[in-house]
Amino acid sequence: MTLSFIGKSSPWGIVQDEEVIADGIIYVSTSSHGGIWVDRALLPRITKEMKDYAEYWSGSSQWFEEDCAAQCVVLSFPEYFPADQVEDEGGSVMTHGEIAYREDVRRRGVYPDGQPRRDWFELDDLVRSTWEKNPTARDYEEDDDSEALGDGYAYRDYAGQGEG
Repeated sequence: MTLSFIGKSSPWGIVQDEEVIADGIIYVSTSSHGGIWVDRALLPRITKEMKDYAEYWSGSSQWFEEDCAAQCVVLSFPEYFPADQVEDEGGSVMTHGEIAYREDVRRRGVYPDGQPRRDWFELDDLVRSTWEKNPTARDYEEDDDSEALGDGYAYRDYAGQGEG
């Protein structure tokens, strides 16, 4: 039996149209917006940061808003999407690292000294590469061995490199 959302509620209103991408992955659209629904059985393939990012934009870790979080589904299930959606050389498609960084910034938008965190595209190449190699939330701790980011706190990724 095929699941259908037509006429049912979504985070963006009543579903008017849908496209089954794969078993358990459905793109829905309403009169003004849309996104991708992912069955709970498939959620283990999606990182915690990506699910948190989806929940921030839709209110649910199963719904991935089309403008902000749908790329999480594309990256988690590349076998179901055209190659140009998975690998976009123009930079319009977010990578695992960028999604993790943006979720990290959403959780902690400023440093302990009150300064806002930089946008992904303002980060040094080395810092972006560490997010790509380890796309997970970072620990913030008081530590004398790391680069201080204000008030004695340090931001440390897996390589011990600071953001700044």
